[in-house]
Amino acid sequence: MMDIKELFLEFIKLFFQLTELLDKEREALIKDQGEIIASLLETKKDIAININKLEGERQRLLKDKKIQDLVKEGLLSEDLAREFERLAIEVKEKNETNLALTKQSLSYIRMMNNILSPNKSVTYNPTGEINAKSSSNIFNATV
Repeated sequence: MMDIKELFLEFIKLFFQLTELLDKEREALIKDQGEIIASLLETKKDIAININKLEGERQRLLKDKKIQDLVKEGLLSEDLAREFERLAIEVKEKNETNLALTKQSLSYIRMMNNILSPNKSVTYNPTGEINAKSSSNIFNATV
């Protein structure tokens, strides 16, 4: 069973690992390195599992107490609380940045896919037969 200080030191260690991983993920997203992203996601998942385990332990030990309550009660140092909060915010911001980069990449891929491949519009004609027609794109448009 962990004490409160050990618990928060473990959180800080995992948050630090996660910030480093998120930096690598950001670089891989920018450089479009899919294989690296996939391997980083496995590590990210493992870290998230460990953080969830710690969170369960934190809830069991502390119930509804906030981090500032622990500082006021002398159970946690101000420096440790500040470092925990700083890293938690850093993880959140870096994760949001990477999510935005991922969405931007997906938008670009979808746009290029729409430009490069014709959309087929399938309808039925009055006789009940399928009437498929392609919409034009830059490769099948006539001038």
